[in-house]
Amino acid sequence: MIAPVALDSGAIPVALDPGHPSKPGDTGCVSPDGTLFEYDYTLSMSRMVAKILRLMNSQIKPVLLRERSDEVVSLKERGKRSTDAGAKLVVSIHVNSSVNNRQHGCLGFHWPRNWMGRDISNAILNAMPPQIRSKWLSIEALNKPDTPDDDWLDAPRDVMRYHPATTILTELPYASNANDLKALHDDDVKLAMCMAIVTGILQMPLYLPGGLYG
Repeated sequence: MIAPVALDSGAIPVALDPGHPSKPGDTGCVSPDGTLFEYDYTLSMSRMVAKILRLMNSQIKPVLLRERSDEVVSLKERGKRSTDAGAKLVVSIHVNSSVNNRQHGCLGFHWPRNWMGRDISNAILNAMPPQIRSKWLSIEALNKPDTPDDDWLDAPRDVMRYHPATTILTELPYASNANDLKALHDDDVKLAMCMAIVTGILQMPLYLPGGLYG
């Protein structure tokens, strides 16, 4: 078994925010065949991202904002947890869904005019496996954006606004699309999606004081 690398004393906290539930009964999306529940899937993926970061990088300290599948954490409480952890970046992970089952691929959102968030979100999207890669670049998190979006997320900004740190929202492929759902269940694709998220996160030090763009 490969042991995690020892964290540097100045390791940078990065909050991983598994989407849903933010209130009782909130499962997020559910695939048409009932094989995928967003709240459970996002926690599994967040745990995998955290594990990869612990194995790969001593300068990043991953912090999960939700620890258990049955844990209900409000959006406001998630903001408090990321603040208490001193997070410099928050990555909120979700699964997309739409009444239009032809919609497919990943989406990314960043806070308007936050270039660090935009660039990290784009790095994640560009590193996604080809079969689920979107033609879209990261989208500014505006209320009711004029973009292909899932049914519950009328206001991407609401998911992000409680975090003082740079925050991005990564929408994994559509559970409502048959090919995307197959990809979501494929172990190799799941690992590749997690590696894409890690690729984006590892860009963060470049934007902090002392970094190339800081």
